Amino acid sequence: MGNLAYYGCIWAGVEIKALADQRRTGCRFCFPKLGGTTLISTHSMVPVIIYSRLYEVTSILRYRFAPITSEPTTEETPQPTCYEHELCQTLVKLEHCDSSLFTEDLKQQACPGFCSS
Repeated sequence: MGNLAYYGCIWAGVEIKALADQRRTGCRFCFPKLGGTTLISTHSMVPVIIYSRLYEVTSILRYRFAPITSEPTTEETPQPTCYEHELCQTLVKLEHCDSSLFTEDLKQQACPGFCSS
C-alpha cells in the first residue's frame, strides 16, 4: 500500500464528516498511527467515506452515540488493537515487505514488526 500519508490522503483513507458543515471536506485519515483519534460531532448522522485508489482496504470504526443532554464522560475510548494486525497481513500478502518502492523505515511505520530488515 505504501505511504498513504500523502498530502490530502489522495490514494486511500477514511474521511469522516464530523464538522458542522458536512458539505465541506471532512477529517481525513490515511496514516495508521492516527488510529484511535476521537472526533465529536454535533450531528446525529455523520457520513463516513472509506476509499482506495490502490487496493482493497479494511477500516474499523468505533463510535458512541450520546443524547444531547448527557454530560461528557471521563471514560476512555478503547484503542483499536486488531486493525493493524489485519491490515499488515493484507500488506504482507500484497508483497509490501518485499517491494523496493518503499523504504525500510516506511515499511516499519506501516507495519511494525511485520517486515524484517
